[in-house]
Amino acid sequence: MRPLMICLHASELNIEIMERSLHEMPFEVRHVVDTHLLHIIREQQSLAEQKNYIFTKMMELIEQEPVLILVTCTNYIVLLEQMELVTSIPILKIDELLFEQLKSSHLPLKILFTNKQTIEGTMTRLKKYISPERESEVVFIPEVFDWYLAGEKLAHDQKVLNTLLELDTYENTVVVAQLSMANIAEIYSKLSGDVVLSPVTAIKTYMNDLIFK
Repeated sequence: MRPLMICLHASELNIEIMERSLHEMPFEVRHVVDTHLLHIIREQQSLAEQKNYIFTKMMELIEQEPVLILVTCTNYIVLLEQMELVTSIPILKIDELLFEQLKSSHLPLKILFTNKQTIEGTMTRLKKYISPERESEVVFIPEVFDWYLAGEKLAHDQKVLNTLLELDTYENTVVVAQLSMANIAEIYSKLSGDVVLSPVTAIKTYMNDLIFK
């Protein structure tokens, strides 16, 4: 029996992205989709209520006894960073794997977001990984995250692609901060020859290092 790995997502569309990324890995991958946290945030429930909800959800996942939990939802990640969750099971935060990849370069960063609610928390955590002198620019693409959650993937992807095409990528490291943009980042990289880093490139690097070290 293969060891169990749980992936926690905010959208069912992320399952397909992760399945392609993990299909060669020696794990039984169980996907859990939780859209309720977004409703709690949009209803402006208190931070304590949000944390309590996340704690309960994470304990449910831990009780399934996986060898690791991968969290792909940036809303979850930002809130988990503010909590103490005691467990021996590794909880991988997908953007932290991405941050690790950014440490090896000193080029200015252009970081794309579609979920405005996660920008501040993500950028604050990123500063723990990179030099404070390193230039970084946030590129926010409005509306399209709601399109993605509503299943309007083609419209979402086209807008993200157009934004990438309009960016000045010369002597910059370009990054998409959210898993929802990973597929289109890969397509753009193939079309342009410019590498765009994403959570998918990060998880592939991490998993290969884990298996083959």
